[in-house]
Amino acid sequence: MQNRNSIHVGPWPDSRPIPLAPRRAAKPPMAAAALEGRRAFFRIKRQPLRDLSLARLLKGGRLSDSGRLGRYALLVATGVAFTWLPAIAYIKFAKPQFKSHFSLILPGAGIASSINLADIGQASSAANSAYASTSISPTVTYKNLIMSANVVEQAAAKLGLPPEAMPVPTIKLVDETSFITVEMPGYSGEEARDRAAAIQDAFFTELNKLRDDEIKRREGSTIDTVREYEQKVNAVRAEISALQAKSGLNSVEQFSTMVSGADTLKAHIAETEAALAKSQQSSGALAATLSLTPAQAALAMKLHADPQFQALADATSKAQADYAEAGQQYGANHPKVVEARTRFEGAQGQMMARAARLTGLSAKQLTGKLDFSPAGQRSPLMSQLVTLETDREGLQGQLAAEHADLDKRSAQIAGLAATAAQLDKLNRDFKVAEAVFASALARINTSKTDIFASYPMVQVTEAPVKPLLPSSPNKKLALIAAAAASLMIFFAAGLGWIRRPLIDKLLKKQHEGA
Repeated sequence: MQNRNSIHVGPWPDSRPIPLAPRRAAKPPMAAAALEGRRAFFRIKRQPLRDLSLARLLKGGRLSDSGRLGRYALLVATGVAFTWLPAIAYIKFAKPQFKSHFSLILPGAGIASSINLADIGQASSAANSAYASTSISPTVTYKNLIMSANVVEQAAAKLGLPPEAMPVPTIKLVDETSFITVEMPGYSGEEARDRAAAIQDAFFTELNKLRDDEIKRREGSTIDTVREYEQKVNAVRAEISALQAKSGLNSVEQFSTMVSGADTLKAHIAETEAALAKSQQSSGALAATLSLTPAQAALAMKLHADPQFQALADATSKAQADYAEAGQQYGANHPKVVEARTRFEGAQGQMMARAARLTGLSAKQLTGKLDFSPAGQRSPLMSQLVTLETDREGLQGQLAAEHADLDKRSAQIAGLAATAAQLDKLNRDFKVAEAVFASALARINTSKTDIFASYPMVQVTEAPVKPLLPSSPNKKLALIAAAAASLMIFFAAGLGWIRRPLIDKLLKKQHEGA
């Protein structure tokens, strides 16, 4: 039996009734019921801790379970305390720190230079853009260089500090740009500025050392290579000189000129042969027309050119005419005919004797073979025949000489062909070796100007300055962080208080879905 002055609230069957306060004066039924409900809500008996299960602890209690307020208040107070105490201690006791920074920029454009050596070669150098390669970032490279032990130790030595007393710089890379921002802390504005300036100077010193070392290494390797190239040039030049002295062929151009001359001579021989054939044909045709050989025509022309023979020929012709006229008028034994015949034969005998002396032929050889009369068109034709024969003999002599010259040249060309080929090969090797040698010499000088090949140019856009305000402690940031943490603690506590209804709701949906 339950006491009328107690009420049983709660789902647990073993819950004992909670005694109620003595009744006061009667109140209206509805107001009394409401008042009793509120009292029952706040007068709930807690379940003993020994009866709590793991599921109960994980799921939490009901929203109306006010017995959990103490635990929640303790947890919230502890969390808030652990949040605000460090913030207050940081604001009150933290030593002020200052930060000085400087900014660097890497220009993106590259440079190039080229040297042309006429008939020798070309030397060129180029410094590509710092961002030409997608696999290497110069800003990241310089960031690591600034943070390297060499730079930090040099900066510490410049300030007279041990290396461990020099903090590592903080470096920020601005996205999508080539800017590098370097920050250095210090307990005063002057100290921060001096540290930043020391880091900057040490960075440029180390960068210049790396560039100088690269140039020296390149120059050293190039000098050794140049010496090898020089030896190769001298060796090829010696081979060319020895071949020229042995063969007498000074250049490939000389051999080409010889070949070209032989080709020209062949063409001229062909023209001479054509002219000779024409001359022979013309001479033969004219000789057949005159029934004279060119030699006979020449003798006739010689006789006609002699005045004495010409006079004898005229006298013989006149005597022959008189003899023929007398023979027509008188008989063969008439004295006038005999006299005319005697004068004719005498004149003819003198003419033939003169012709024999001039030509060296006998009278028998001269009779019927020479044209002793210069009159008519035969004399120019005989002159032409002699001229054609002379030209033919000249062309024959010229052709023979040209053939002899061609044979000589052909033999010389055949003997020098292999030498010319070898000389041409040596000349090509010499030109290549000379071009490489000259380019290597020029590269020694151009490499000294190409100091940004491996380490791009870097410029200072903002020098280190003395900061006017400390960078820490940041009171506003500490207060905002503590306040935000406190709000999150309260929010977490609220979620913990209402977690059971949420869990029950989720489980219910899961069972309904199944």
